Amino acid sequence: LPRLPNFLDDSTPSGQSENDNIVLRTWGQIDNGLQDPKWHDDLAIGLGGYDADAASRVAGARFSVLRGQVARLERAIMCFCLDQAVSAGFIETSVPLIVSRSTLEGTGQLPKFEQDLFRLATHQVGGQDAFLIPTAEVPLTNLFSGELISAQDLPIKLCANTPCFRAEAGSYGRDVRGLIRQHQFPKVELVSIVHPEDAHATHTHMLNHVESLLQQLELPYRVVQLCAGDIGFSAASCYDLEVWLPAQQAYREISSVSLCADFQSRRMNLRFRPPLSKDEKKKKVKTIFPATLNGSGLAVGRTLVAILENYQHPDGSVRVPDALLPYMGGLTHLRPPSA
Repeated sequence: LPRLPNFLDDSTPSGQSENDNIVLRTWGQIDNGLQDPKWHDDLAIGLGGYDADAASRVAGARFSVLRGQVARLERAIMCFCLDQAVSAGFIETSVPLIVSRSTLEGTGQLPKFEQDLFRLATHQVGGQDAFLIPTAEVPLTNLFSGELISAQDLPIKLCANTPCFRAEAGSYGRDVRGLIRQHQFPKVELVSIVHPEDAHATHTHMLNHVESLLQQLELPYRVVQLCAGDIGFSAASCYDLEVWLPAQQAYREISSVSLCADFQSRRMNLRFRPPLSKDEKKKKVKTIFPATLNGSGLAVGRTLVAILENYQHPDGSVRVPDALLPYMGGLTHLRPPSA
């Protein structure tokens, strides 16, 4: 049973693969006027801010070292995304980066996807195997594992900025260049725990929030509804947001916003007690499993990639998006050291 995926929501379209996903809408202009746009890694190297060789010497393939103005831009993205989440009512939370096996079972990463996780050989959690988190969704959602909460506590809205760790076992040979697919990457995660009746409205609200981030950053994107054959294990319904990358001439995923219904709350035995009338208080009233939702708001590394490529100039400089200027200490452009 733990290996069986979630039931699909009626809104999830049928289909066999990503080719059957439905593009709901696009936003922004994908033509920035550059005849031969550079890849983000070439731009970052030219800015003196990306050292893949140093990362490889320290940690191996699929890691990165960022420096100077590029690292500053990455930090600005984190701060912007967190500030926007807090303004939208999410509670900023600092969480552990190491979790137990049962914690990952609660959100659905285990037992099926263990090959994609980093297990710690020298550490345990309560006698269980310990793992690095693949996303802050795992500790955030599990903060309420085994709890019986009150209906008055809902909705619960949390956000966290953490590094995420993924072994990418099935991605050998894919996206080997640059920052697109890394073993370690920063991400701002959004989690909502709500009454089942509010699940679809919350899903739309979270999608709108992520879209607002991309619109404030003025990054072209599209919204894709995932079909039955491409949706994640724990999701009943899912929207992917894909940002335009000029150098690749392609849209690439920058966020997924998933409605998991009561799939995760049942696995972690998270329940709430509904409000009771005077008559009901005299009876034993059944508790309810809340709906859980999660989304990237945003994947910071891919946002950095998108800004470098979409805001580049022919001389190798990169303009800072207006939304990030308050976080850049007066820096309006990233410029090559010789410029």
